Amino acid sequence: MFALPGGNIRYLYICIFLAALPLPMAIIEMFFIATDSGFSVFDGRGTGQITLYAASLVFIIIYSRYVALDSPFYFLDLYRKAWKRTLAGFAAFAMFSVVISAVAFAMTIGMDTVTYTPENFQKLETKRIIRLFISLPIASVLAMVEESMFRGFLMRYLRWKPTRKATILAVCFASVVFAFVHNLSDPLGWIEPDNIRLFVGLFILGCTLCTVYICTGSLICAAGLHAGFLFAENARNYTKVLELSNAEWWMAVGQDVRTAPITWLLFAVIGVGAYLLRHRLHPIFAIEKSVVANSDVMEPTEKGARFGAGNTTAAA
Repeated sequence: MFALPGGNIRYLYICIFLAALPLPMAIIEMFFIATDSGFSVFDGRGTGQITLYAASLVFIIIYSRYVALDSPFYFLDLYRKAWKRTLAGFAAFAMFSVVISAVAFAMTIGMDTVTYTPENFQKLETKRIIRLFISLPIASVLAMVEESMFRGFLMRYLRWKPTRKATILAVCFASVVFAFVHNLSDPLGWIEPDNIRLFVGLFILGCTLCTVYICTGSLICAAGLHAGFLFAENARNYTKVLELSNAEWWMAVGQDVRTAPITWLLFAVIGVGAYLLRHRLHPIFAIEKSVVANSDVMEPTEKGARFGAGNTTAAA
């Protein structure tokens, strides 16, 4: 029907899908307003956010099944069958991101760009401590949902073949969408200087998560890395022990670490590190054949993943 070459047709289809997605969200929002529920799909947390993600996942599953001709349930079954490797990958990358976050904060304390206030830790109420530990499974679920949508679905679908060009285009497109949807309530707000810095931070984080996914051959490794960052930030917010300074240009705007150029550098270093270590990481953690739609579990092999080339992996 269409004369577009290669994978370009996928970009056309996905743009139509993304353009149509606000319609059901608008219907849900009107329902919230009509019932005077007090909820909104634009809420950053709670029922509104859960509804937004649940509805998005439903439409993603429908698109995957009937347009992409890919089975999301078969995809999930790969991880279920390799549950030991799945848990190991998630735990390893979650612990890594928590540790690297702690080291980064310790270094910035030494540079007098982060204020350490141990008195606030001593004043912690039991309720806050409980909320912090409850945030761990919440962060894990949130990370897995976002990774499923933006990396497992969007990036993987657009990476229609494992070539360098297809990979870079898919990573960049998925990362732009990932950044953009973090401010659905005010899309034009992205043109404000402070918000541009947040967009850049989210884009680089998205690229890093895509890179980790491709180089490990496991979506759950990217989810673990994402969850660890979320938990580390929750720990800082709940304890109030660390306060960011805005005195230096390379630090954050307000208290959002994602707006800090030094954080962008950290994300980039992690992405480059995953790429350089891909031949070691892939045989250990890989579950998917090659991070493209309709992939399968691979047979054992001595070689690791190649970023933008045919991937191989160890058996799950």
